Amino acid sequence: MKNVAIVGTGQTKFSKDDGDIEKFLFESTKIVFNL
Repeated sequence: MKNVAIVGTGQTKFSKDDGDIEKFLFESTKIVFNL
């Protein structure tokens, strides 16, 4: 379930702007640890 949420968020971020990839990776890491 964790991977599904991350992938869904990642697709949205990647579609918006390549510059958001780093932010997404950083925040996705925080999400994983929080879960």
